[in-house]
Amino acid sequence: MRKIKFTVSLGLVGCSREDVIEFEDDTTDEEIQQAYTDWMYEQIDGGWEEVD
Repeated sequence: MRKIKFTVSLGLVGCSREDVIEFEDDTTDEEIQQAYTDWMYEQIDGGWEEVD
């Protein structure tokens, strides 16, 4: 098993998250990158709206 630590931060005190995820040994770096991207978007909340 490969243990990979995911982190995301906004650069503000207390505004960071981390998690250690286990992957099978044959998981590619591209698959880990996609898993990280999915994980990161689950950690943040935001959006956009049109304003006058």
